[in-house]
Amino acid sequence: MRYCNKIYIMATLTLHYDERNKTARCIVEMLRSLDLFQVSSSKVEEREWTAEEEREAFLCTSKKNAARIFADKL
Repeated sequence: MRYCNKIYIMATLTLHYDERNKTARCIVEMLRSLDLFQVSSSKVEEREWTAEEEREAFLCTSKKNAARIFADKL
């Protein structure tokens, strides 16, 4: 029996294209039709992270980096 560990990565992808360009519209529609992405057209408000959010992000990144280093060495 083989165990497969799924890793999910969250990323934000911003596309800038000419909405009047037929080729660009077709490509965007093709990407949407794949159902691989969650499409959101609303603007996300940029804000500064709180000290707690920044600390949590740092700890999470540090743990992931340490795990990769340990996995390579073991």
